Amino acid sequence: MPNNLRNLTPSLPSPPSSGPLSQEIYVNEELDVKVLKDFERIIKEEWNELRNREQLADSDGNSD
Repeated sequence: MPNNLRNLTPSLPSPPSSGPLSQEIYVNEELDVKVLKDFERIIKEEWNELRNREQLADSDGNSD
């Protein structure tokens, strides 16, 4: 029975170790990291701006 199960297990192709495709994959991974870092930075900036607005609104409401 274990032999039958081994035959059903799909094997994934290994990524290329050299050549233009491997360079393209590497460049895409670098770009993905840059995009994610930019996205994270933008989210943090927006979050801080919203938090500052809420704090200003709270302080204006308390002073009345």
